[in-house]
Amino acid sequence: MRLLADRYPEADLVGIDPDPDRIATARREFPQVSWDLIDVERWTPREAPDLMFANASLHWVDDHAALFPKLIGRLAPVGCLGVQMPNNLA
Repeated sequence: MRLLADRYPEADLVGIDPDPDRIATARREFPQVSWDLIDVERWTPREAPDLMFANASLHWVDDHAALFPKLIGRLAPVGCLGVQMPNNLA
C-alpha cells in the first residue's frame, strides 16, 4: 500500500480486510486510505476501480474459480487485477 500511496498521492485508495486488528493497524499507518472491515468475497467497491491488487492474501480464500471472475467484473472498463499468490498449500 505504501508504494501506491507514495506513487499516486491523489488516488482514492481503498483497502479491505476481515480482521479488525489489521484494519486498526492499517488505519494508523495509512490514514489517507479508506479502510473497509469486510472479506473479499462480500466486498463491493463504491466505484469501479482502475486497479485491484492483492499481495499474498487471496490464497486464503476458497473458491478462486468464482472469486476471480467476480473481481474482474467489478473493475473499470480498462481496469487491472494484480494478484501475487504463493503456492504453499500443497
